[in-house]
Amino acid sequence: MALPPALDDRIDQLYAGPTEAFIEHRDDLARELKVAGDKDAATMIKALRKPTAAAAAVNRLAHSAPRDVAELLEVGGDLRTAHEALAEGRGDAGIRLATSRRRKLVADLTDRAVALVGKGGEAQRDAISTTLDAAVADAEAGISVQEGRLTRELSAPSGFGADLVFPAPSPAPAPKVHRNAVAARRRRVADATRECERRTAEAERAARDASAARQEVGRLEGLLDTAKARSRIAEDAARLAQSAAAAAQQSLRDIERDDSRDA
Repeated sequence: MALPPALDDRIDQLYAGPTEAFIEHRDDLARELKVAGDKDAATMIKALRKPTAAAAAVNRLAHSAPRDVAELLEVGGDLRTAHEALAEGRGDAGIRLATSRRRKLVADLTDRAVALVGKGGEAQRDAISTTLDAAVADAEAGISVQEGRLTRELSAPSGFGADLVFPAPSPAPAPKVHRNAVAARRRRVADATRECERRTAEAERAARDASAARQEVGRLEGLLDTAKARSRIAEDAARLAQSAAAAAQQSLRDIERDDSRDA
């Protein structure tokens, strides 16, 4: 179900936070929603699974370094383009450069993810590295990593090798079938790109709306303060006028009393 932006942000905070506090913070949020009367959302939150240590490290990396993770996905797009060129007989000049970039970026981001959690041995490091490699090799896996809500590490992509991120093309598929496969991969990449652009545009619109709302609140608060000040001034003036009227009435009564005596 579509989530309100505020709740979506709270879920992001769960996955960006320390793993050891995940269950406690998740349950607190579920109780908060239940008390507020949103039982469906409370049930959904309660069902969120605590991520593994490696998945948590990748999640925290995605939330703390979104541009670097986006760069990792760009490398995946470059590798897909290079492999498509190779499969279509247009050479493999781009593969070596893209593979070199992938190795360096995955190694750097793995180090940073390990540093974010500050613990774990080689098995955890390998799981983090494999998850990042999966994000490079598969567009859907890349989106999952970029969202920063993994509950477990990803598996290495099929055919993953030391030199090439993607398996070599099959030796003798029919040309039409191969073209269809290439077109399907391109469509998946294009769909993932459009989804990323859509979400970015939605986030930008939400930020603009929030800014406009804050400005409107500030304007209305200023008007309210002015109205309160004017009300206080009017109340003071009314009290003074009432006092003056009372004094005038008393003076009139005094004059009338003096006149009656003189008469």
